[in-house]
Amino acid sequence: MAERSSTVAGCHSAALGGWRDGQNKAGGDKVHVEFTVAFDGKYHVVTGSSVFDSIMVKRVDASTVESTQKKGANVVTRTTRTISKDGKTLTSTSKGTNAEGRPVSNVEVYDKK
Repeated sequence: MAERSSTVAGCHSAALGGWRDGQNKAGGDKVHVEFTVAFDGKYHVVTGSSVFDSIMVKRVDASTVESTQKKGANVVTRTTRTISKDGKTLTSTSKGTNAEGRPVSNVEVYDKK
């Protein structure tokens, strides 16, 4: 599969407890995904995603969280997000299925500007 690029204007808050972004995907598609969660083991609503509609997040340590995303009752993606020790880089690693049900594996790296 060809590598796709995107431009992201996003932010994370409360040590990865929330995410809001606007993306311009390769080809001009625009996406806006937003969620805010507590580290309470419960699923919380996600808006703007065609792949998942709820997310549960657990804190692994001070700089890492793991999340499980569901569409309806089905788990579709598991993601680990880690902030670098210097606080300047967020790395997000995901495995699961896309909106068409095909397997996906992504590593995304965000640099703080």
